[in-house]
Amino acid sequence: MSENAKKNLEAISEKLDKLPADVVNAALERYADRMEGFAEGFEAGKAHAENRPE
Repeated sequence: MSENAKKNLEAISEKLDKLPADVVNAALERYADRMEGFAEGFEAGKAHAENRPE
C-alpha cells in the first residue's frame, strides 16, 4: 500500500472515531452496499462480454 493511501486511511479513521457509532455503521453499510452493487455489475458486464456473439 502506498504511503498516500495509508495517510488517507488514517485520516478517514480519525474522522470516523469522532462520529457517533450509529452514523459510522450506517455509512459503512451504505458503502458495502455500493461495493456489492459494483461487483454485481462488473460480473454482469463480464458475463455479457463473454457471451456476446462475434
